[in-house]
Amino acid sequence: QMSTPVFPLPYTFDVDKTNEYVNRTVTFESQKKQKQRKAISRLTTWKITVKGNNTDKQALEAFHDSVNGDAGSFYFYDENNTQVLCRFVDGKLPMTLKREFTSSTTTHGTVVGFTSSLTIEKVI
Repeated sequence: QMSTPVFPLPYTFDVDKTNEYVNRTVTFESQKKQKQRKAISRLTTWKITVKGNNTDKQALEAFHDSVNGDAGSFYFYDENNTQVLCRFVDGKLPMTLKREFTSSTTTHGTVVGFTSSLTIEKVI
């Protein structure tokens, strides 16, 4: 029995928390419409930004691999510091790498950090 991993890095909220009820509208032949609930609980998603140095980048990549992208679940502490069971919304791990660069740099610069914007959702 493996324990559920916890999101490994500090993050900043872009205060993009969305609560959504998953419903669908059914139209009958009589053109009457009815709303049907597809899920009992609401779907909650958060957009977060993580940033850090190269070690943090490797930690995030290893964590993303360990939960198989969007396939596995993990614990995440929300804006109220409540532990919530979550998963990544999709399997991609977007990163912007930050390089140290000066006019005298002979290479394209050394990666000194990164930022990553992620969307995670509550497992319902």
